[in-house]
Amino acid sequence: MKMKRVKGGLCAVKGVSAYGIKEGNMGLALIEGKGIAVGMFTSNKIKAAPVRFTERQLEGGEGRISAIIANSGCANSFTGEKGMRGAEEMAELASSSLGVDKEEVVVASTGPIGKQLDMGSIERQLGEVVQGLTSDEKGSTAAAKAIMTSDTFHKERAISIDAGDDERVVIGGIAKGSGMMFPHLCLATATMLAFIYTDAPLGKEALRRSLEDAVDNSFNMVVVDGDMSTNDMVLLVSTDQGGGGKRGRF
Repeated sequence: MKMKRVKGGLCAVKGVSAYGIKEGNMGLALIEGKGIAVGMFTSNKIKAAPVRFTERQLEGGEGRISAIIANSGCANSFTGEKGMRGAEEMAELASSSLGVDKEEVVVASTGPIGKQLDMGSIERQLGEVVQGLTSDEKGSTAAAKAIMTSDTFHKERAISIDAGDDERVVIGGIAKGSGMMFPHLCLATATMLAFIYTDAPLGKEALRRSLEDAVDNSFNMVVVDGDMSTNDMVLLVSTDQGGGGKRGRF
């Protein structure tokens, strides 16, 4: 197999569109792409509302999702039942805006802990973000910038894998994280967030094994300041639109 870096970040993957906006410390990103998803989350005994909500969403059915909605500027952590309702409301807003099932929307948050979400601001920003959704490179970049907090630069990357016989798949992702970095992620990971998509035709178990191996050899080996966030999360999604549809080939 030949592998090379390509442009486009998330949006280099077939079936994915994205966008985001940042206004001061408050940002909102939306990623649309239907597929099977697996996740790894913080092993902190205290898990923020969006982590608990997304874990629950992925446990249902085949773990299929249609969208990720992520905000910056508020971690929605230490926020009690109101915080859980806020995470659910974020999913409902994305569901209504995109015309997808609420059960197929997952949520992530990053920022200061101990304060409630500004749902009015999120709803207003979402209207603009939905209008900007695109499969062009600028969509991935906008989403990556929207989730930044103390980051000094946005983080996105895409690679293309050529396996011959006209079979080609792409893996693309965005991430954020700068301080409060001690991600010890398990299946049950400022906050470390990573959203990775591929069009490789992979089933749920193959995705899970791939993510576990990748996280153990990357995120779980990183320490910046020894502080473990309540919001760390890595999601891997397959849109199943690449590789000639030959599941299990990759």
